[in-house]
Amino acid sequence: MIRLMEGRIRVRDERLKKRRIAEDLKRSLLAVVGIGEIVYNQRTGSLLIFFDTAAASSKDILDIVGKSWGVSLSAGELPPAGSGRKESPLPHLAGMARRVGKGGMAAALALSLLGAVAGGAKLHVAAGIVFIALLGAHMYRHNNTLFA
Repeated sequence: MIRLMEGRIRVRDERLKKRRIAEDLKRSLLAVVGIGEIVYNQRTGSLLIFFDTAAASSKDILDIVGKSWGVSLSAGELPPAGSGRKESPLPHLAGMARRVGKGGMAAALALSLLGAVAGGAKLHVAAGIVFIALLGAHMYRHNNTLFA
C-alpha cells in the first residue's frame, strides 16, 4: 500500500517487516536530495518518508521504491490499497485468535507458577506444556519480526 500526501509518502508492505530489506530501501531513499526523515515501523512493515516538495518529487521516490521491488510505480498507476497483502476472509477471527493466544499464554504461565508454588506437580507440568505450545505458535506466527 502506498499513500501520497503533501510532503510525505507512506509505503506499507509485508516485505518491509524484514529489517534488512527496509534498511536497504531507507539507505537508497536517503540518497535523494530533499528527503528529510524516514520513520520505520517494523511491526506494521511501513516507511513514512518526509520530503521537501520543492527539492524532491513523489515520482522520484516511487521510482526508487519500485526499482528496489522490481516493479514500476508511478503516482498515476499505484496498486490499490491492500494489494500484495493476504486478506483474511474472516478478519475478526484473526484478531480474536491473537487475543486468545496471548491470554492463554498468560493464564498457562500463571497456572504453572501456581502449581509450582502450591506443590501441584501435575498442574505445573500440564500448564507448562500448554504455555510452551502457545509460545511456539506465537513465535511461528511472528518469526519475520522476531528473527529479522
